[in-house]
Amino acid sequence: GDDPKLQFSTKLWVPAKSKRQSWVPIRVPSDAGQKGGRVELSMIQLVETDGVETFENNVLGMPVSKRSLMLSENEINTGLVVDAPELLDRGSSPVKINELTQMINAGRDTVIQSPLGLPPVKLMSNFLPASHRALDELDQVVIMGNHLLTDTTGIISLRKWIRSGGRVWIMLDATSEALVAELLGDDSSYAIVDRVELNDFQFEMSSDAGIQPDRDGGVWSSEIPVEMVRVVTDCEDVVCRINGWPAAFREPVGDGQVLFTTLATLGWMNENGSATKALYQLSRDFFEPKNEHTGFQSSMIPLLDDEIGYQIPSRRLAGLLLGLNALVILAGGIWWGRQRRLERLAILVPASAIVTTVVMLTIGKQHANSVPSTVVSGQVVQVRNATDEADVSTALAVYSQDAGDLGLVTSGGILAMPVENEESSETQRLRIDDDKTSRWIGSNQPPGVVRHLVSDSNVQLSAPIRVRGTFDADGFRG
Repeated sequence: GDDPKLQFSTKLWVPAKSKRQSWVPIRVPSDAGQKGGRVELSMIQLVETDGVETFENNVLGMPVSKRSLMLSENEINTGLVVDAPELLDRGSSPVKINELTQMINAGRDTVIQSPLGLPPVKLMSNFLPASHRALDELDQVVIMGNHLLTDTTGIISLRKWIRSGGRVWIMLDATSEALVAELLGDDSSYAIVDRVELNDFQFEMSSDAGIQPDRDGGVWSSEIPVEMVRVVTDCEDVVCRINGWPAAFREPVGDGQVLFTTLATLGWMNENGSATKALYQLSRDFFEPKNEHTGFQSSMIPLLDDEIGYQIPSRRLAGLLLGLNALVILAGGIWWGRQRRLERLAILVPASAIVTTVVMLTIGKQHANSVPSTVVSGQVVQVRNATDEADVSTALAVYSQDAGDLGLVTSGGILAMPVENEESSETQRLRIDDDKTSRWIGSNQPPGVVRHLVSDSNVQLSAPIRVRGTFDADGFRG
C-alpha cells in the first residue's frame, strides 16, 4: 500500500539445486476500497549468507518488483480444488476439468448476473496455500479429486474455513471416502453402496426445495451414460433423488455447510450446456456469500480492558490505619486522664482523624495514578467432537507504562495480529520462519496505551474434554 514501513515477509531455506514454494500473508489497508479497489504491492527478495542480507534482483534486473492488485468486495468467489494435471490420467485430465468448469459456470450463471463476476479460482497446485486465513476471500470451494489427501495442512485450513462459514461442494463420484473422512470426520453421514451408469433418469426434487418433478424438463437422456454413486445417508436435507437414491444432500458443519452430490458433472447439464432444474436449485442455495462467522475476539476485548486498571488498597491496610487512629486516641485518653486534662482530647480526636484521612487519600491517589504494566488474555475453546480437535480463539490486551519493543513471537503456525494499526516512524515487519514461528520486528508498545492482539489456532485432542457445571445468575460454575 502507501505505507512502505509496514512489511510482511517469509524466511525459508532453499537447498541447493532445488525449488520451493511458499506463501506469505499480507494485511490489506483498510482504506483500499476508497482508492478504486486497488492496492500497490512492492516485493523484494533478500538472500542471507553468513548472517548478511543482500538484495536479489528480479528477472528485469531490478531489486524491487511492483504489482497492482485488484480487490473484490461484492463478487462471489468460487475455488475449484481438483487434482493437478500431472497426478491424473493424461487422456482424461483435461476432459474432467473442462466438464467441471462448464458445470460450475452454468450453475453460477443462473445466480450471478453481473458481467463483472470473477471466474472460478482453480487451486490446482499440490498444496493449498498454508498462510494465515488464506481461504477467507472465497465463498465456496468445489472439490473433485483426492490430492488433498497428501496435504495435511491444507485439510486443516479447509476444515476450519468451513466451520467459519464457508460452503464446500464435494463430488462423491470423483472423491474418495478417505478424503471426506479426513476432512469432516464424523460430520460425514453417508455410505457408498455401488456405482451405476445411467442413460436416462428424472430428478425427484424434495418438497422443501421449492421445485416439483417435471416430466418434461426434469428428464435427462443421453447416448453417453453418466456415472452415479449410489449412497445411503441419514441426512435430513436431501435436495433431490434419482430413482429413490440421493443425488444431492447437505450437511451443516459449524457455521458453514457441505453439499454432497453423487452424480457426475454431465448429468447436471442439459444437452445445450445449460443448467438443469436440479442444478439451478443447488446453485441458488450454494453460490451465495459465505455465512457470517460467529467471532469471539471482539466480544472478549471489552472484558479484557476491564481487567486493566489500578489496584484498590487492601482492607488490611485500611484496618491498620483505622487501628492506629484508635490506638493514638486511646493512648492520649489514658495519658491525659492520669493528668486530669481530658479536655485535650477535643484537639487530639479531630487531629488524628484528619491525619488518618489524609494518609488514606494519599495512598488511594497513588494507586489510582499508577496502573501497573499488564497483559490480559482471554480464550474461547470450541471442541469439535467430529474430528477430535478444538478451535481456539484468543484475544490479548497489553498495557505498559513505558515504551518498548512489543516482543511478539508465536510458534506452531499461530499468527497474532494487532487489531489497531500502529502509526510509527520505524519499519515494522512480520516475519514467518521455516519452523512456523512468526515474529513482529520493530513493533513497539507505546506508553500508557492499551493494544489488542487476536489469534486463531487449532489443537488436536488426544483425549476428550469433559466439563461439568451449572448455570446460575452469576454465570457458569463448575
